Amino acid sequence: STSTGMGRRFSASVHKFQLTPDDVNVSLDALVDLPQWAFPFSTFRVGLDFLMFSVVTYNVIMPPIRISMVKKDEGRGLNALSVLDILFDVLFLTDTLLHFKFAYIDKESKVVVTNIHAIRQHYLRSADFVINMIAASPMIVNFLEIGGVSMPRNFVKVAHLPRLIRALHYHRQFAELKDYLERRGNIVNAAIFRMSKVIFSILLLNSMFACLYFQIS
Repeated sequence: STSTGMGRRFSASVHKFQLTPDDVNVSLDALVDLPQWAFPFSTFRVGLDFLMFSVVTYNVIMPPIRISMVKKDEGRGLNALSVLDILFDVLFLTDTLLHFKFAYIDKESKVVVTNIHAIRQHYLRSADFVINMIAASPMIVNFLEIGGVSMPRNFVKVAHLPRLIRALHYHRQFAELKDYLERRGNIVNAAIFRMSKVIFSILLLNSMFACLYFQIS
């Protein structure tokens, strides 16, 4: 039977579930170790990924603008930009903590790993975890601003640069977007998708170079 076939796909050491485009919805109902929102391609995961994509884009665009164009209020107490920084850093920390609960798809076996210990070990060893930890370091400066500590304006501006490393998330996010669209039954033209990534990257680079030109001039 179908349920017997599913049961044979489990492993005693690492809890896995075979995932194919036809049984993604079945896997969400068949496993009880994790809540449904923790599985790949769940509505919650897709919405969170879209939100984090937007936050990453903000983090890539804003630091160069702050360094080159923002002349006032930096390093002189809490301001609107500092509040946004803290809000988005909290979102990233929340996303980081949630990833210790999120099931993931094993690249080699193409199965969904649902064992909590395996999930935690996998995320701790991933590049995403390292990126998030480095990018969170400017939070120290923000908390000092909240505490009323006066810091040199140029130091505060440069302290935001580690957030740029979050741009490294784009590679994974675009890959997950393509996978999600294909699993939804959409035909993704590889050439058009690559061109879209190139255009997006060029727009971001243009923004950075424009800020650099403004700073030099």
